[in-house]
Amino acid sequence: MMRNLSTKERAERRARKLAEAGDIYVVNHGSILIFLPTSDAGREWIAEHIASDAMRWAGGVVVEPRYAQDIVDGAIHDGMEVKI
Repeated sequence: MMRNLSTKERAERRARKLAEAGDIYVVNHGSILIFLPTSDAGREWIAEHIASDAMRWAGGVVVEPRYAQDIVDGAIHDGMEVKI
């Protein structure tokens, strides 16, 4: 039987996942994707390449699926490690 994780356990699991995420971690929520910078390089890349008035949520940038692949391709081209 699977038990419910405590808030601390969920936070620790998320922190481990993000620590392994390279520079940018992309979370797919179906109708939107969240691009989370997980390194200083990732934060700088997003600041330089994503409009400053883009919608922000949960520490990341909200992206429509139709734009996501171009952003991922650009980040990889510029040397970013992107995890999806």
